[in-house]
Amino acid sequence: MDKFLSVSASLESEIKRILISKFMSEVNTVKNIIRDNYDRKLVDSSGSDTRLSPVLYRTTFLNFLDEFNYIKESGNSVTFVTPDMDNLIFPEELELVKSILEGVSGVYVELDTVDYMNVFGSAPEGLSSAGSGGIYLVRYNSEISAVESALRKTFTRFPFSNTKPIDIFYEASRYIEDNIGKWANDSIEKASTNVKESS
Repeated sequence: MDKFLSVSASLESEIKRILISKFMSEVNTVKNIIRDNYDRKLVDSSGSDTRLSPVLYRTTFLNFLDEFNYIKESGNSVTFVTPDMDNLIFPEELELVKSILEGVSGVYVELDTVDYMNVFGSAPEGLSSAGSGGIYLVRYNSEISAVESALRKTFTRFPFSNTKPIDIFYEASRYIEDNIGKWANDSIEKASTNVKESS
């Protein structure tokens, strides 16, 4: 009986070890899927006029993904966690990316400090800029339209105005769901072989 319990514990430990190793080898694949979706759905869709292109936040976003904890262990179980909007806590420097991913309701224009003062008559106090160059996203309204007419100038429309949520994580999650059963079965087989050979 003791030998059986010992083999069983060894087998569980070996399965977990192999599965963690497999999960670790798949982290880069998951990050690459998310990165490719970021590029395709955000960067490629932003156009060239915007001063708040997601390409400006790409490196920060990729570093953010690198810090995510993809593998969670609890007792004898191990879980592959795919990033998504529910389990990511976006840092302040990625708030614009988070807003784009959640969907943007309404039309927004990009105003620099001078444009902001032309529209509102004062500097943007207490308002944080969306970009590093002091660009402010302001909801388009009749006041802004009137200033555009007076200045004979059209402010740049934020390219993600009036957009639904954008999911850049689904394909990565689907990849894990489609393969995790096979990875678990392969780990069990390999662990069983390893434990038999060491007995």
